[in-house]
Amino acid sequence: MNHNDYEVTLSLPEDKIYQNMIDGKCFRGGELRIQGVDVAVLREHDEAGKV
Repeated sequence: MNHNDYEVTLSLPEDKIYQNMIDGKCFRGGELRIQGVDVAVLREHDEAGKV
């Protein structure tokens, strides 16, 4: 959750796959940008897709 008025960047482990539970999109770790006053709800999976 980004309480700021500006975008923030989070670093996520690159060996994981994440699903954004808000929009359903999956992505590999690395950098995640969250816009000001926005939220991301992530579900973490390993390389095999296991939760």
